[in-house]
Order: sequence, then C-alpha cells, then structure tokens
Amino acid sequence: PWAVTGSPSVVATLGLTAGGLVVASAILPPASARAPQPWTVTRVGMHVAHAGLGIALIGITWATAYGVESDFRAAPGEPIELAGYTVTLVSTTTGPGPNYVFTRGEFSIATVAGPLTRLTSEKRDYRDNRPWLTEAGLLTGWGRDVLVQLGEPLGNGAW
Repeated sequence: PWAVTGSPSVVATLGLTAGGLVVASAILPPASARAPQPWTVTRVGMHVAHAGLGIALIGITWATAYGVESDFRAAPGEPIELAGYTVTLVSTTTGPGPNYVFTRGEFSIATVAGPLTRLTSEKRDYRDNRPWLTEAGLLTGWGRDVLVQLGEPLGNGAW
C-alpha cells in the first residue's frame, strides 16, 4: 500500500497481506500434500470460495483504509472539492411520485479533465408516518465509487 498511495498504514498492510495469503493458498496446491488429490467439484468449489473470501478481504481493507467520505453543506452552484472531484449541487426540485412526495437534487460531477457526469438523489416522504427515505446517486468504476445524497435542508436552498 505504501508504494501505491504514498501513505503508510499498518492495518491496511496486514489486511492486504492476509487477503493475498488467502488467495495464494486457494490457488496454489498445498505444499504438504502427500499424494496429488483428484480435482472434484467439491474441491474446486472450496478453492474458488476461499479465493473469493481473500479477494473480498482485500477489497474491504482497501476501501476502509483509503476511502474518502465527507459530509458537506451544498448550495446550488457552489462547488465542493473532494478527492480530485468537483461536486456541485445544480438544482433541487420537488414533486409527486406514485405514492410519495420527493425532493430531488441534481449534482454535477467533474474532474480536472472536465465534466464527468450528473447524478440525482431523492428524499422521499411516503406520507404514512415512516421516516423519509433517501435515494442516493451512485457512479461506480474500477478503483472508485462516487456517491451523493441529499441530507437535511439547511435553509436558503442549501442542503
């Protein structure tokens, strides 16, 4: 992790090492095997499951150690800089859904290379005394996920 991110983390190093060892032990045949074992469906399934567990451990460790998560006050037109992205609340609208009333926020996501995409997030009131439900806007990709969602209204159009 130090070579990739430039920041040392003992927990990340331990987690990534453990995940790598689990994957390696699932892929490589055991060194202590007395005689070669036949490759049955059960044995293949066991190796695939252990490799998947190791990959999940690597992913969880990486996301926990190097993920960036922040809460910001967002007002329409005010850019927010975070982890190489510029997030701007473009507008909010209110309207009726099939069985709820929504407040929808539209966000513009950009990088230094230019505009990337637009994401929408909704806060929904189902009118039956349940708490408001928030639908997040999500942009997924290899090595990063960008999630935006509306929080609580703060007044003057800000969230």
